[in-house]
Amino acid sequence: MTDLDYRDAQIVSLAARVRELEEREATTEGRFQALVQSLDVGVIVLLANQQITLCNPAARELLGGRVGSLAGCSDDDARSGATNPSGVPLLGCDALLREATTRKRPVRDVIVTASQDSDTAPRRLLVCIIPQHDDKGDLTQVIVTLTDVSLCHKLTN
Repeated sequence: MTDLDYRDAQIVSLAARVRELEEREATTEGRFQALVQSLDVGVIVLLANQQITLCNPAARELLGGRVGSLAGCSDDDARSGATNPSGVPLLGCDALLREATTRKRPVRDVIVTASQDSDTAPRRLLVCIIPQHDDKGDLTQVIVTLTDVSLCHKLTN
């Protein structure tokens, strides 16, 4: 076998390994997407510019289909003086998003109101907002989770 044949064989071998890794990655990505899409918890991923890159069906349903800049989570409770059972003022998702990205740390377990429409009772959502940063400390994306705690909220009041 000549050096040229040996290099050609290495290239073919490397190309086969690259294809194998790409197929494995695609399978893993497919499993991840299936998992996120089937969760009962709402999951939204936003880029640093607040463009939504992922929004699962649970998040759409919890926000009444209005997910653009998390429009379904209102700031009305913050203005009205509403509080959670511990007496902490309720905030809307936009205010929480600003807090998480400004302070560069997660905001966890905050209850907000999600008003879907005038015919549907507002929901109480437990919200977690986790900003993610690159090695330089620049915001890369924000992960938002939404859990419907309306029934729990009614039971504690």
